Amino acid sequence: MAQDRFVYWKKKKPTVKELRCLLEDYLGGAMAQIQDTVAGSRNPWWAIKLAGRPSAPWRRVKGYKNLAACMEMQKERWFEVCVSSNSIDVMTRLGDEYTSVVAEGFASLVARMYETKVTR
Repeated sequence: MAQDRFVYWKKKKPTVKELRCLLEDYLGGAMAQIQDTVAGSRNPWWAIKLAGRPSAPWRRVKGYKNLAACMEMQKERWFEVCVSSNSIDVMTRLGDEYTSVVAEGFASLVARMYETKVTR
């Protein structure tokens, strides 16, 4: 499911290094790879590949076969984190339910730690 989850900084603001450490430690064994898509930028944009293949939990539920077929076309689980000076955007595009929940969890963790909220 495609969705942007914005976390805007208020009083407390993490460094890029702190965000990267949070991301790596949050994902643990679920992470396959983090790729810097804009190398050397002051505002990093990370593509995060998750372990495992996308799944469609509704694939055997009557009436949802077309939706399941669309999900099965995806080869990898991935989401993106775009860091800017006043926020992060945790993005999913064409993600399965698992990927969406993992991305949502990361945005929520960061929002809790830095005393702010997630905006969709």
